[in-house]
Amino acid sequence: MAPNRNVSEAYVRSVGFEPNPHLPRLDVVQYTKSADQAADRLLTMYACAACVYGFPPDKAMNWMHEEAILPALTIEEFGYIQSGKVPPVNGNLVDSCWSLAWALGAVEILNPAKELPDNFVTLFPDIKVAAATSMFRSSLRLRPIAQIEEALDIYYCLHNAVLNEVLAGRRSTRNLDMLATVQYQRHSLEWLVQDCEWDDVSLDT
Repeated sequence: MAPNRNVSEAYVRSVGFEPNPHLPRLDVVQYTKSADQAADRLLTMYACAACVYGFPPDKAMNWMHEEAILPALTIEEFGYIQSGKVPPVNGNLVDSCWSLAWALGAVEILNPAKELPDNFVTLFPDIKVAAATSMFRSSLRLRPIAQIEEALDIYYCLHNAVLNEVLAGRRSTRNLDMLATVQYQRHSLEWLVQDCEWDDVSLDT
């Protein structure tokens, strides 16, 4: 069953934006990534985010090698970490981690209008002590595809509404912050259903 567009539009209004009533309906989607692939990508993004916040790239590389998740890095991420540099990403990478963690059932709430909890990092194996990922991975399951479709419809409508505000010149901190959050959180969800690599995900609005 297709997502209820009325629900998506109501959400967009509830967070202070005006939905576009002329947006086309989204196509029916299916997962193109397995739970294992999603878990690998989630853990590599966690490692990259740790580097952004000061964790040594060489230690992150060693941990990912031991956990056999290096192939889930993008080419650019791998190049930077291999050379001992911090990947050229920003704090919004954590938003991508959050929405992918939600899709895998690791967190219960996905709401781009709410700040992420400060203790989010505690959900992950402790990279500082090179903790194994097996127990964490065993708890992950992809949500029913209908839940992903509903979330994608909301993010599609919200992305369009916020982008329209920004393009109209209303570049407030609130609008720009929301645009970044929506883009990064939507990216993970779209990657799960698009038959492409991470860097090739389309975020059409």
